[in-house]
Amino acid sequence: MAAATQIQLSTNDALVLSAVFDPESNPLSSITSLVDASLPASLPNISASLLNILQTREGEILLPLNNASPSPELIKTALSQLTSLIAENQSYASAYNNRAQVLRLSLGDDLFSPELRDSSVWTDLGEAIRLATDPCSGGKVCVLQGRVLAAAYMQRGALILKASNKVDAYRVNGTDSADGIGKLPAALQGMDKMSLEEIASKDFEMAGRYGDVDALKMARVTNPYARLCGGIVGEAMKAELRALNEKNGFA
Repeated sequence: MAAATQIQLSTNDALVLSAVFDPESNPLSSITSLVDASLPASLPNISASLLNILQTREGEILLPLNNASPSPELIKTALSQLTSLIAENQSYASAYNNRAQVLRLSLGDDLFSPELRDSSVWTDLGEAIRLATDPCSGGKVCVLQGRVLAAAYMQRGALILKASNKVDAYRVNGTDSADGIGKLPAALQGMDKMSLEEIASKDFEMAGRYGDVDALKMARVTNPYARLCGGIVGEAMKAELRALNEKNGFA
């Protein structure tokens, strides 16, 4: 019977394992919330009186979509109304985020599809994040501001993650096809699967910082180091199991 084999990890693998499983060294295990519930509801560059008006109008626009399967006509109407709301109030971050969500409802989540790629969904999410981020706030935001930022980061992360799952299909002999990766948003062009996953993980992490607990879970799942570590542990466990079977006389 073969003797049990002791698995030796490289220095790099050991560091990766430590970073993922050591609560003190894993950056995703100690994320600090950026939401301060004591702050009054507000959005940057929007007065309190105008904010109430915009929220009411936005709620009226979105209400007809609040069912399991809104019709294409209802979606088209909501998109038109949100576009008008944005044109009249270009600093209102929430409307950009909600327009992106309605576009996804209409066109799906595939950034490689011509319809979604040519829509405003990517720029809407970037604009929602830019407008809702107040550089003078010292990092902390109110619940409303955090909700907009969390939703926008979560949506963008989801789009990037889905693109990462398809990116290899658009590579032919190591080159990008004319209708594939080169058609992604400029910020994502030329990236491989792992690079896209890393960006998605960072967006999920930011959504988590702004209060989305599910996004924080996604940040851990999509973190490249965690995924790499999972592979290392999986191979180590298989090797240990093989050694144990050999020791006990099993093939």
